[in-house]
Amino acid sequence: MSPGFLRLLLCSLLCCALFAPAASARPDAPEASAGGSCTGPLRMLAASGGANGLKTFDDFIEDTAGPDICGENAVTNDNEGTITFGLHIHNRTAWAANEHYGALLDSDNDPATGIEGADHLVRVSPEGVELAKWDGTTFVTQTALPPAEWAPGYGPVFQLKAADLGNATSFGFFFYSTDGTNVDYAPNAGVWSYQLAPLVLAARAVTHDRARAGRSFTARMTVVRSDFDSALTEGAITCAARLGGKPLAGRGRFAGSRVTCTWRVPKNARRKRLTGTVAVSFQGVEAKRAFATTVR
Repeated sequence: MSPGFLRLLLCSLLCCALFAPAASARPDAPEASAGGSCTGPLRMLAASGGANGLKTFDDFIEDTAGPDICGENAVTNDNEGTITFGLHIHNRTAWAANEHYGALLDSDNDPATGIEGADHLVRVSPEGVELAKWDGTTFVTQTALPPAEWAPGYGPVFQLKAADLGNATSFGFFFYSTDGTNVDYAPNAGVWSYQLAPLVLAARAVTHDRARAGRSFTARMTVVRSDFDSALTEGAITCAARLGGKPLAGRGRFAGSRVTCTWRVPKNARRKRLTGTVAVSFQGVEAKRAFATTVR
């Protein structure tokens, strides 16, 4: 296959399946700008950054008159095989008529399979998300995926399962956007790569009330999930405590962005040692922190 054949095929698919005629190549953009609201001054364009499962990928801006893919496009995964993709579109605030987005994925990391290595095509529009697989001649729709959402101030976000990609653990990919006339590719040339990573829960230090006899006592902990680099707000909470060496029953809940455990301290507990742990488990991963204090 010639180097530009995949781009020509993609444009043909866009024309026939979803859009009005579009550009027929994936051009470099020497006039593109690195400025605007998309990228910070220390971020490298056409590069990737991030820790654990969440990775971000930056593209040049102002290289299309249509929906413009810019910095901090994201890919992440959880422990249940769900892969989340986000396209950052700096010059759009919502879905628009005749505008569509998507991705080409090399799911087996073999340039000899698929077309120039691409085995799957994801088409994203306000009407839904479709996953298509290369059959040796064209991309054939395999399944309808959960609907995409437009994240405010960001752009379209969609998900698929690793099982939909043959249980891939890594893949190469690039994004595209179009208004039916203009097409933007991210990156402008080549592909990005993504490696699935196990979910990690990072527990921050426990903070707690002053323990007083006859009153309730609450311990709080923020847990950050690696797939979205945000506070965990779901999961199974375990509240364990001992007062003077004896078990003390507690209850747990999520309060905003924190895991909380609350116990009722008996009236006769003054000057006794209160120790315990706040723990939460999610998708087979546990985060736990201990605390110790003296009842007043």
